[in-house]
Amino acid sequence: VDKSIFSKYKLTMVNVWNTGCSPCISEIPTLDRLNKEYREKGVSIKGMLLESGIGLTDEEKATAKEILSKANATYQQLTVTKDDTLLLQAFPTTFFIDKDGNIVDSIEGSNDYDGWKAKIDEVLKKVEANE
Repeated sequence: VDKSIFSKYKLTMVNVWNTGCSPCISEIPTLDRLNKEYREKGVSIKGMLLESGIGLTDEEKATAKEILSKANATYQQLTVTKDDTLLLQAFPTTFFIDKDGNIVDSIEGSNDYDGWKAKIDEVLKKVEANE
């Protein structure tokens, strides 16, 4: 996966999470629901699984699969490769990226359905105004 995945959407929301973060796991069903609801508005939601280190161990992959399966999550999940550098202060951290691959906003911490909906609408409005 490269920067071109952002060009298909007006806005892409990348939610960085890990398997030891309860708030991260709790919001997965909400993010999946929002991904389905916002697709027609040109918004995509992606998860980025970040564990300790680069890539995932077999155990981490199995844990992540189980979490996503229990949540019935179908939105795309990304992982960090050796070429990526990502420094975070908190989990989850969410980045909002425009169609050109620019980070236009970010937020630390989890949110509920109404909170995410309001944030997505706010950032989408900003991005659309700059088109």
